[in-house]
Amino acid sequence: MSGSVSSFRSRGSSYAESVHGVIEESDTWAPRKPQVHRIDLDRRSSMSTDNGSHSGSTLPPGDEAEEEMELKTPRAIRQKLAFVDGREQALSPMTYDEIPPSSTFSSTSLNGAGFDKPNAFTSGGSMADMLQTLLSKVSNLERRQPTVMADEHSSLQKRFDEIEKDHKERTQNYVDLLTLRNGDLENLIKVRGLLAKERRMHEEMKMLRDEDLSNVLVLREQLANATWASTRPGMPGAMTSPTSGHSHSSSGAKLSMKQSDYLWQVARTAAMEQRVLELESANKDLQTQLQAAAALPSSSSLSLAMVPASSSSAAVPPPVHAVAAADNHFVSRIEAMFEDSLRHSEKVAAKVQSLRSDKESLQKEVASLEDRNAELESLVQRLQRNLRV
Repeated sequence: MSGSVSSFRSRGSSYAESVHGVIEESDTWAPRKPQVHRIDLDRRSSMSTDNGSHSGSTLPPGDEAEEEMELKTPRAIRQKLAFVDGREQALSPMTYDEIPPSSTFSSTSLNGAGFDKPNAFTSGGSMADMLQTLLSKVSNLERRQPTVMADEHSSLQKRFDEIEKDHKERTQNYVDLLTLRNGDLENLIKVRGLLAKERRMHEEMKMLRDEDLSNVLVLREQLANATWASTRPGMPGAMTSPTSGHSHSSSGAKLSMKQSDYLWQVARTAAMEQRVLELESANKDLQTQLQAAAALPSSSSLSLAMVPASSSSAAVPPPVHAVAAADNHFVSRIEAMFEDSLRHSEKVAAKVQSLRSDKESLQKEVASLEDRNAELESLVQRLQRNLRV
């Protein structure tokens, strides 16, 4: 009996000291997990084994160690649910003020699952029964009030903070992506609207261009008819108002030929004016030369008068022959100049004739090109009408 009492005291004192030490050191709502060493468990199991024969305890050593480990290692357990009046309700955890008396616990409810009738336990009995009752009460209280250790709570809190931070970052990224997507969608809608507007404007410009082309063709036809009628008043009315594509092309060719004739006349007039200026400058040169030749006989007569009398018997030509020779020389020069001018005029006439022949060939080529252009224009008009239809 004394051995069992000492064992109970050692166990109770160690448990109380450990529990009270934890409570005093802890400032949180849940006590920290006490450190249970393997040496203490072996010592206590040996003490309980040694005193087992004297105490008459019915609990095996392994159960006591397991029970003590369970009591000193509180865990967070789920609250059991009970159905009261057909409704599912959660059992609220009990506080220390609501702990039922020791008589309400049974000796077999080690897991705290159920209660026996009141007054099942008495104050008297062996030390093992008292210890079993006390441990069952403590285990039941600990199971009915789930707790968590401080280090586990801190780790869970850190993990929760990290997850919350990650969730906030993901939420912010998602919001940014949604904002970017909305902006891109608005820009896409604006771009599509601008493209549709530009497409409509392009269609309108094409319609205006087609109308302008048709108006230009009509005006060109009317102008060609009027020009042809004014240049050829004696022609029949069928030629003045052509109705086919060939007549239209011929009128266009005639108009282009008239324009080329006008340009040729302007060029020829400019060339003739240049030639007149050249001839005027040549005439001025001839007049100066004639004046110089007229002044030459007087100077020659003066030189003859100054000859000495001793040389009078020499053969000196008379002044009349000298004047005639000078006149012949001047006339020959003038004739040579006229011949040069005639040859030059002949060259110019030959060149003009070659240019005229080139002009006629070019006019024929232009007329053929005009006909080809008129045919292509008529083909384009037919294609446009077919496309519009």
